[in-house]
Amino acid sequence: MDEASTSREGEPQPSDLAADGSLSPSPSSSSQSVPWRPNELIFCPYSSILDSDARPRTLHDVVRRPEYASRRHVKSTMIMEDNKQELAGVAVGSSVVELCSLHSRWCPVLPYTEPDRLCVLEFCIGASEGGKNLNYKLVTRLTKDISETYKICNPGFHYSEELNPKRFLTSPSIGVLNDGYDNANSDLILAVNYVLVNLDTQRRYSVKDILGHGTFGQVAKCWVAETNSFVAVKIIKNQPAYYQQALVEVSILTTLNKKFDPEDKHHIVRIYDYFVYQRHLCIAFELLDTNLYELIKLNHFRGLSLSIVQLFAKQILHGLALMKDAGIIHCDLKPENILLCTSVKPAEIKIIDFGSACMEDRTVYSYIQSRYYRSPEVLLGYHYTTAIDMWSFGCIVAELFLGLPLFPGASEFDLLRRMIKILRNYWLASVASHTSIETASPTCHT
Repeated sequence: MDEASTSREGEPQPSDLAADGSLSPSPSSSSQSVPWRPNELIFCPYSSILDSDARPRTLHDVVRRPEYASRRHVKSTMIMEDNKQELAGVAVGSSVVELCSLHSRWCPVLPYTEPDRLCVLEFCIGASEGGKNLNYKLVTRLTKDISETYKICNPGFHYSEELNPKRFLTSPSIGVLNDGYDNANSDLILAVNYVLVNLDTQRRYSVKDILGHGTFGQVAKCWVAETNSFVAVKIIKNQPAYYQQALVEVSILTTLNKKFDPEDKHHIVRIYDYFVYQRHLCIAFELLDTNLYELIKLNHFRGLSLSIVQLFAKQILHGLALMKDAGIIHCDLKPENILLCTSVKPAEIKIIDFGSACMEDRTVYSYIQSRYYRSPEVLLGYHYTTAIDMWSFGCIVAELFLGLPLFPGASEFDLLRRMIKILRNYWLASVASHTSIETASPTCHT
């Protein structure tokens, strides 16, 4: 409704209030309807110190505190007014604990309630800060040394982190394996602020969030207080096969980082630490940003500009050239395994996830590479080399430019069909050129 309706006789209406909250003379035509609007004082910041000269306001203007709290607040105000000289000596940087101790000497006989205690603290803090930024300072002080503050209010209070409700990050979060530390999938059950410890160096990794998970295990975002930084920790499943393959990943990355790329110029992810905790191998990496697939998704699968595609392609090639020199095959190159590093300008990319990697002279597995980026020799079961990573690279560059996968095969047969359909003319031309050269060679020789 836009206009005020009927009211009780004798009560002042909102339209009768002046800007300062007092009653203004009503017009002679009081019978006419006046459009209602909120009083300006409603939107002013609340002041905890009562003004004794202010006129009483109706319920239309402000909601009062309970009467018992108001009376006790007046008592507290009167007692503190008598101790302003002592309050003047309180340093601006005093904590809530010091202010509470000072106030307990002023009025030890007052029966405190929680609203009254906040009023007293607000007065103390407001006075010590000169009344500036009262709300911000109050919240800051009330959250600093909060457990000590509660102990002053209640000597029987005791805080323990074990009583905090846990927010689990691993699903399912029911411990059934490894003495209750692992779930049914052999994953370590993680919760917010769960601590992973390197028992050799005593470095502690406090889990803050989950970055991803897969068949190998899970990756957590962890805070390291010793270095004052975040890292990504890969926690491998508690199974022998995954454990052994993770050790290969550690060995390959350590070789690439320390022997072939000690100055971090070839866009390979950096490994910081590795250790075993609760029978799980944990590998600490540098923390990077979003992957290229998410970048394409953010662009609504419309593809990226040619300049950005060229920039990323050059950086990926730097990494692949380094791996070829080291005789290492990545075996799982795809947009999800290429992450942005926005901590440097211009933005760079880094190749991650060497969990399927192997040495070129020690190829073990035949079922490798994600399907959209799987090379023909892997599809046909032939011997493979570092060239299969170049095939994946070509598929990735095309996807960055097009916004969609180049060979989105639903099966290996469908994947081969799509390859032949797109590359038929090139292959036919290559075969024809090769045949013509062989045919012409004897003639030229004679």
